[in-house]
Amino acid sequence: MCTGGLLALFLALGAARSEIVLDSRRIDYLEGEGDERAVAEVRAVLVRDGEEVRLRITASALGPFVDPPAGFEGVRGANPITAREMEALLEERAIRASSIVDGGSRAVPFRFREGTRASLPERRRLPDRSVSPPRPGREIRLVEIVAESGPLEEGLHETEMLVRGAPRLQLRYRVTDEGGRILDLRGGHPRIAP
Repeated sequence: MCTGGLLALFLALGAARSEIVLDSRRIDYLEGEGDERAVAEVRAVLVRDGEEVRLRITASALGPFVDPPAGFEGVRGANPITAREMEALLEERAIRASSIVDGGSRAVPFRFREGTRASLPERRRLPDRSVSPPRPGREIRLVEIVAESGPLEEGLHETEMLVRGAPRLQLRYRVTDEGGRILDLRGGHPRIAP
């Protein structure tokens, strides 16, 4: 590769890493009202890339406070049922985002994609009927869904994520010339995380 080609590659890699995090929030996504089981971790991040500001939302079946399903197989920090559901939601295209800016109805497009794939930790019943310590699971599966907005204009944004037509996540955030700030993030029956 010639020197010009190396320089072009270096500049392209540098451009891909030019994102600046303006603000971020996370919540534990709780299973249902009155149930304190966190089945996912949700992170919302406002980023600036050059002149554009975007919102990135990541829902993960992994997280320090994610509860496993009941039973001896489960390991704190991972929920395989959530991971299976995430795969189905992407396959069915069952997730949508609805956004308004400054109380109007200007649409903000969102793109949904696969995030991380990983082996979820699990325990197994041993021949002597005892339970093994946690170890990597037998299969690699999708553990994250990522939703990313198109470029955001200045103003107060309200975004709602719909899963199979039902509201599941609500965000309020402000974008300004100087940057942006996430004002509120709620989902399921949220427990605000530290």
